[in-house]
Amino acid sequence: MRSSSPALLVLISGIVQSLGCSNPSSAPENSNLGPPVILENRIVLDSSAKLGWLRLVIQDPDGPVAVECGGAFEGLGEDSLVVSRPFADLRSQRYLSTACNATQGDTTVTTFAIMEDEYPLDNPAVLEPPDQPTSLRVGVPSAWPVRATDDWALGEVWFGIAPGHFPDCTTDWTRVATLVGAGRTVIDTTLTATFDTAGFHCVVIGAEDDLSQGRATSYEVEVSP
Repeated sequence: MRSSSPALLVLISGIVQSLGCSNPSSAPENSNLGPPVILENRIVLDSSAKLGWLRLVIQDPDGPVAVECGGAFEGLGEDSLVVSRPFADLRSQRYLSTACNATQGDTTVTTFAIMEDEYPLDNPAVLEPPDQPTSLRVGVPSAWPVRATDDWALGEVWFGIAPGHFPDCTTDWTRVATLVGAGRTVIDTTLTATFDTAGFHCVVIGAEDDLSQGRATSYEVEVSP
């Protein structure tokens, strides 16, 4: 019995030595103490500075969290992420939705940013409807005063006519005038239209901003011979 004891001691000693010298890098990356926890996730808009911010803060007891966000606010970070963008870059997006993935080891948590103090970053162009001329005659130019405004830049103001009554007249439009905004925020002018035929006509005057957001005003008029 005594002759076998040294062999047993050597075997146990070898196991202890092997455990003590194990490579830390071979340990599991995720200790499974829990998934990443979202501490802060919000979007804040500053109208005076015309800036928007995404702020994301994440914590995980197992170690650093890799953060990747896409959408209105894109960016990469570790444990936290702050992204700032001017309204000029954000205004083309109707909703400032931002999805973020937080990954620690083999666990990924997806979260969506929340809008605070929501309001439009870019309003559609505003058109002040002109007064309809009191008398319209075939071949006689008619004046239509038009004023359009936009908070960023106007794309165009346009004037279209079609013979007939609404809604039947919507298939044969002729655009008789187009004013390009050229970056202006205000267009205050008078559009001129000449009707070639007598009878009822539909008239539509519209204004669009540089993102094609706009409004239109329609009229039904009668043109005398």
